[in-house]
Amino acid sequence: MRDNRNMPKPIKILHLQRRPLRVYLREWLEHEGVTAEQLAGRMETSKSVVSKLMNGRQRYNQDWLERIAYALNREDVQELLRPPLAPTANELLSRMPPETRETAINVLIDLAGARKAG
Repeated sequence: MRDNRNMPKPIKILHLQRRPLRVYLREWLEHEGVTAEQLAGRMETSKSVVSKLMNGRQRYNQDWLERIAYALNREDVQELLRPPLAPTANELLSRMPPETRETAINVLIDLAGARKAG
């Protein structure tokens, strides 16, 4: 019989759970005055696929996000990840006084660095 007392302990691998993407599709459709059926037509897909995306029964992937952004005349997929009337990061930064803007940018850089290191 082997003595397991001197054996290294197994390494536990943490499985990182991916947070589901929050896409504001319903809000963008309402903002643009577009129905799910119209969006489906622009995307050359069925209304049921759009409905599944809106209700979380189908996962978004890069292809779907790009098709939706194009169909809604959005310049960037990232626009779909915020409510239509919410200011962009650039808009928020441009409204800040220069000293506050510099501090905000440094905080974001620090957070991004901490996320990469962790």
